[in-house]
Amino acid sequence: MQKINLFNNPILLNYYERDEDLIVETKAAGKSEKRFPVYYMNGVKYIFKPLSAVKPFSTSLFACAEVFNSYIAKKYFDPNTPLYKLAECRGINGALPKYYDKGVLVPSYLNYGEKNINLMEYLRSNSTSNDSLESSFEYCVSNFFEEISPYKYSNHNLVCSSGKMNDYVNYAMSMYNFEPIFDIKIFAENPKYAKQLAIQYLLSLFTRNHNFHYENINFRVCNNEIKGLVPPNDQEYSLMFLYPENNKQNKKLKEQYLKLFSDNTFIIATIKKITERYPDIINDFIIGLNQFIIDFTNFTVPLNSNFIGQVNSEKWHSGYFRYKEKKESVANFYDLLYKDNFNVDCNQLMVRILTDYLESAFLLKNILQKNLEEIHGIAYPLILTNN
Repeated sequence: MQKINLFNNPILLNYYERDEDLIVETKAAGKSEKRFPVYYMNGVKYIFKPLSAVKPFSTSLFACAEVFNSYIAKKYFDPNTPLYKLAECRGINGALPKYYDKGVLVPSYLNYGEKNINLMEYLRSNSTSNDSLESSFEYCVSNFFEEISPYKYSNHNLVCSSGKMNDYVNYAMSMYNFEPIFDIKIFAENPKYAKQLAIQYLLSLFTRNHNFHYENINFRVCNNEIKGLVPPNDQEYSLMFLYPENNKQNKKLKEQYLKLFSDNTFIIATIKKITERYPDIINDFIIGLNQFIIDFTNFTVPLNSNFIGQVNSEKWHSGYFRYKEKKESVANFYDLLYKDNFNVDCNQLMVRILTDYLESAFLLKNILQKNLEEIHGIAYPLILTNN
């Protein structure tokens, strides 16, 4: 079996030798500030994205998810996707305790003079337009992780929240409805942007990204003019990499996730809208899925046991209450409750991960092919490539 070495030789960095800081402030309800060290190497701007102690269910596998998902996104679906690499930034945990030294290094996707505006910020800035979706946005979230979710809803099945974009909250462990997004003026009038959005949405389904939300969609802006969509990024919340130490809990999450692919969910409605408007994107995505299936029936990707170390998917509770809620006594309680760390069998874990990716590829391919046939009356011919 052919090996693909994505996780060997993490890049070593020193926090105190960084060239500058990238400060990102989320503007949704529940604001937070993120600080990323920046390094210039051989004329290229790189950003170190550390693992966070406050992020639900975070382990070192989150970094592996970013690396693997960027690889498959670039190889099979969008060649403009930046490749993430495992990295360790020594000293950042001491300076900024809510961050771990481990994380990923990624080249900046912005050109000189450009800035980044996410979809939520765009909608707010255009709230006075005639587009009702921009002035009073309706969004839908599905909390498919029920009792283990860090956020609780009155109805754990499908939760629909209507209101102003100022009420938008980025919930972890939730799926967001993108079906109405394709009717927003900027996408309805710019098929190029809509097709790029469609690829990112389908990719989030394939990788089973359970935190693909409106702040994940970003525009490149220069002199107040939109230049395009940012390539796929922020792909750490992949279901395949969750609970590396607990197969039973991971299986439970997967069972909950698959319920969202029944005929009456907004995921299916979004797929149908994409199929109706952009059948070429559906066709190309099926080709990518087919090639992935061919390749990863014969490929394996060895994990780096030294980088992964010991894990505990519940330790985030301590960090969340210590650094975000500022409740030290509660954090101390969780320190004791989740004091143990666990070893993982990296070989068995990678078998589980790749098996789930192949299952996801087959499932999504069948759904896309079915929609093409039902909506357009033909099964699109598939021309397999060897790229």
